[in-house]
Amino acid sequence: PRTPNEAGLIEVDLKRKVEYQNSHLRQLINPQKCFRMLQLLKAKGNPHYQFYDDYNVYTERCKLQDFKGYTIVFDEEVELIADISEKNKSEESETSNECIEELLENDY
Repeated sequence: PRTPNEAGLIEVDLKRKVEYQNSHLRQLINPQKCFRMLQLLKAKGNPHYQFYDDYNVYTERCKLQDFKGYTIVFDEEVELIADISEKNKSEESETSNECIEELLENDY
């Protein structure tokens, strides 16, 4: 079985009122399904869901304003960014090592 992180699930506590300390219901939800439902409600003309951010705008806003939360919810994209930056760093270090070796050969 997949772990919640692999499945793309996040834990949400639902309360009857914000003031209450205990949660009424604790669930694992899939954010992708929530966004699909929001798109459907907006497309059908529901007046309560006409002013939400679409998925792309939401991901960019999370990335800029709450990177820690972004890494939790959108873990795959962060791993891709990390892979690309690691490749660039390794290419730069190889190039600098070659330059240093050339300088040493020329000097000696």
